[in-house]
Amino acid sequence: FYAASLPSVTAPADAGEIICCGCDEVIVRGADVSDCSMGMVLAYDQNVLVENCTANRCGVFGIYVAKCDGGRLIDCSARETNHGLDLRGSAHILVENCAAADCEQGLFFSMMRDSAMMGCTVTGTRQGYFMAVGSGNVLTGCEAIGCENGFNLQKEGHVLMADCAARECTVCGVRLDTTPTSFIHNTLMDNWVGVMAYGGASFDMADNVFEGTKCCALYLRDIGFSRITGNVFTGDKGDSVQIVGSVGGSLWLKNELDIPMNTAAAEDGFGLSE
Repeated sequence: FYAASLPSVTAPADAGEIICCGCDEVIVRGADVSDCSMGMVLAYDQNVLVENCTANRCGVFGIYVAKCDGGRLIDCSARETNHGLDLRGSAHILVENCAAADCEQGLFFSMMRDSAMMGCTVTGTRQGYFMAVGSGNVLTGCEAIGCENGFNLQKEGHVLMADCAARECTVCGVRLDTTPTSFIHNTLMDNWVGVMAYGGASFDMADNVFEGTKCCALYLRDIGFSRITGNVFTGDKGDSVQIVGSVGGSLWLKNELDIPMNTAAAEDGFGLSE
């Protein structure tokens, strides 16, 4: 199914591959775009609604949204697809209760602005949630289970990440790569590394639980001034906290460590520690 430059379009659920470009409103409900190279492509559209759609075993993208403004992806899923749900260069998009399983990339944001992923689940992917070079975005109530990297945030503007969980990730639960973040009330359980933060960015990290980490629960390398408070570390099998390089005079307050902090490679200490 193909539509272009229409004021409003509703794609038929049985269309197979769906492409809509330059439309003022796009509605897709109940479509199965599985086994296509590009399952669903929405580009340069306004006000998109994609609901209860499936994109399994797609060669390149399952559901691809690019250069769109305004919309919702609700209860959509992808399995065994290269990039499950891939959103790029768009703004004001809500991805809610969506899922990806056994994909190369699960849920993907690139150059997104003022958008959110809420209540989503990714399992068994190489990259669970990916965010890069965007601004004003939110992750809340999302889970990454059995991925290589659960949440991978690279050079994003400030991100709010709250009430999320990374479990059994074989490389890292959460990567904060040069990404300022409010990281609040998240759960990191049974990962190889819980959280890696590096690249000189500042962040706030409060009231998170790190449990059963196999190598290092919280790895800090050359971070900017940050506030780390009220986090609980339990059942760690390696380091609870490892510091490499500078911590930028950060504040470390009321955190409960399972294993003493490893500062052998630290260049400086916290500005205030309690």
